[in-house]
Amino acid sequence: MKITKKSVLCIALAAVLALSLAACQNSKQKEDVVVTNGDYSLTVPGDYADLVAAEAPEADADGILFTVSEKASVEAAEARGETDIGAGWLFDIGTITEDELHQRLCNDMSGQEVFAKDANGTCYMLYHPTDVRIEREGDITDDDMAQWSALNEWAASVPESFIANNEGLVSEKRGNSEMDIYLNRAAYMDDTIYTISTNEFGPKTGDSDAAKPFVDVLTKGASLEYLDISEVPDGEYVVLYFPVDDMRFDFFFAENKVNYVRRIWSGNEELYKITYEDGTTNATEVMNDWYHVLAGVDAAEGGADAAGAVSDAADTAAGAAKDAAGTVAEAAKDAASTTASAAKDAASTTASAAKDVASTTASAAKDAASTTASAAKDAASTTASAAKDAANTAAGAAKDAVESVTE
Repeated sequence: MKITKKSVLCIALAAVLALSLAACQNSKQKEDVVVTNGDYSLTVPGDYADLVAAEAPEADADGILFTVSEKASVEAAEARGETDIGAGWLFDIGTITEDELHQRLCNDMSGQEVFAKDANGTCYMLYHPTDVRIEREGDITDDDMAQWSALNEWAASVPESFIANNEGLVSEKRGNSEMDIYLNRAAYMDDTIYTISTNEFGPKTGDSDAAKPFVDVLTKGASLEYLDISEVPDGEYVVLYFPVDDMRFDFFFAENKVNYVRRIWSGNEELYKITYEDGTTNATEVMNDWYHVLAGVDAAEGGADAAGAVSDAADTAAGAAKDAAGTVAEAAKDAASTTASAAKDAASTTASAAKDVASTTASAAKDAASTTASAAKDAASTTASAAKDAANTAAGAAKDAVESVTE
C-alpha cells in the first residue's frame, strides 16, 4: 500500500477531530452539586444531580440535615395523587445525641445506622428504607431498575464521603445483631438482669456500670457472619446469660476459632463469627475480663459484708458493755447509799453510847476524886498530928539530953 502525503494529512486531521470531540465531551461532563445546611455539606455526583431531589430542612425537630429522593419516583407518585408514601426515598442524614444512640441500640435499628461521631459526642445517622420505593406511572423497565440500583449504590457510599467533606467527623460504627442488642441492654437498660460464668466458675451477676466499658469494645465496628451449627468449637467458653428472656451467648476460647459465638434460646441454636474493623479485638478475652471484674466486685462486697458484720458485732458488744456498766454503776450507787445510811445510823448510835459512857465516867471520876480528896485530907490531918506529937517528944528528949550533959 502506497502512503501519500494526502493520506498522512487525512489521518492527522482525523486525530485532531477525535481529540476535539473528546475535549468537547469532557467540557460537557456534569459537575458535582454541593447542598449545604449550616456548617454541613452533602455532595451529589454530577451524574446523579438531575436524577435526585436533595433537600436541607431547616431546624428539623428530628435532627435531619439532608433528605434525598429519586425525582422520577416522586413525580410518578404525585401524578397519582400520592404525596405522603415516601416514594423514591433514598436516604436521610441526621444527628442524635450519644445517649439517644445508646437507647436505640437496645432495640432493632432496621433502616438506621450510626456512621460518624464528632468531638462533642454528636452521632451522625444514615436513615434508609427497608423496602423498595421506586415508582413509575407505567411499568417499571430494566432501565428504571438500573437507574434505581445505581442511585442506591451511591447512597451506600455517602457516609464515607460525608465524613471526608465535613471537618471533625470520625467513623463510628455499631453492630445491631441480636447479640449486639442484648449487650447494649446490659450496659444501657438499668433493669436488665444478666450473669457471666465460665466452665470452671459459677455465674456472677453484673450491672450496667460494670458492662459499659466492655460493651463498647464488643459492639464497635462489629459485623456477623452466620455459620453452620456443626462448626461449634470444642473446649471452654464464657457464658453471657439473660435469665428473664432465657437468652444465652457462649464465647469460645478455641485458638483456631477466635470470635466464634453460639446463641441459644427457646431450644434453638445458631453459630456466628464476629469480625471487627480493627482486626485485633478478641471477644472471648473481653468477656473473660468482664467476668473477672464482676468476680472482684463480689469479693469486695463479701469483704464489706464481713466488715459490716464485725462492725455490727462490735456495736452490739459495746452496747452490752454500756448496759452492763450502767447496771453496775446503778448497783454501786444503791450499795453506796445503803452503806452511807448504815454508817450514819451506826455513827449516831456510837456517838450516843459514847456520850452515855463519857457521862458515866465523868460522874464516877468526880465521885472518885471527891473520895480521894477527903481521904487525902484525913490522911494529911492524921500525919500532921503525928508529926507534931513526934516533934514534941523529940524536943522534950533533946531538952533532957542537953540538961544531962550540962550537969
